[in-house]
Amino acid sequence: MFNKKIKNRKGFTIAETLMAMLILLLMSALVAGGIPVAARVYTKAVDAANAQVFLSTTVTELRYTLCGAHDFEVETDSETKKIYFSDDTYGKMMIENHSDDNDHGLVLNYITTDKTVTLSRQLVSMQAATKNLSITYDNVEVADGKIKFSGLKVKDKNENVLASLDELLITPVK
Repeated sequence: MFNKKIKNRKGFTIAETLMAMLILLLMSALVAGGIPVAARVYTKAVDAANAQVFLSTTVTELRYTLCGAHDFEVETDSETKKIYFSDDTYGKMMIENHSDDNDHGLVLNYITTDKTVTLSRQLVSMQAATKNLSITYDNVEVADGKIKFSGLKVKDKNENVLASLDELLITPVK
């Protein structure tokens, strides 16, 4: 009874089992290697989308702030380009680029007639700028009653430009 040979040899040999395990291990390694790459691509796409929204929000806020403004004056020095203006509701104000540790991007300053700052705030709140984004402009000028911002750029904390606008032209309502 015990000497009978089993004719039905169903099952896997050890070589077949090891080969299946090797294939499974290689497939797992390929999938695991692709996850960080996919995460980086996703993060870049989300950062670019956030930068576009931040740029759009800033443009809207600039238009809103300057639409009823008058008495424009531009002051440029080696570091910043400031635009002074008056508003019938809030009085004299100034918009400038900031890049110190506390303020990043465009800052709206409420000022006195002798240009002393009484109150400062981000033009667009830092809560609106995710991932430590900041926005700056290269130049601002006033001509023919129109305000022209040149080189608006949204940058991340590594100073990479994620979104930009070459020129923004604002015509205040009189």
